[in-house]
Amino acid sequence: MKVVKNIVTVPIIIVLCLLKCLIDLIIKAECWVAGVGFLLLAILTILAVVKQQWLQIGIFAGLASLGIIILILSANILVWIERGLERLK
Repeated sequence: MKVVKNIVTVPIIIVLCLLKCLIDLIIKAECWVAGVGFLLLAILTILAVVKQQWLQIGIFAGLASLGIIILILSANILVWIERGLERLK
């Protein structure tokens, strides 16, 4: 029975490890892009406040919120994969 369990779980563990590595790379890229993007959004928000363009400030806040939500969701996916790996080992 242990042999059958190992035959079934080893490919799943390999796939989950590959997914974990892929999502780690994606999160690192997202963080780099988000850092540059938030810096740009901060500069544009300051410019919009100076020029009193209130609609643009709302748009910038929405974009920042969307970026944060995407980062949180990708981190949650990584946590789910790590929990799955812990259960299989």
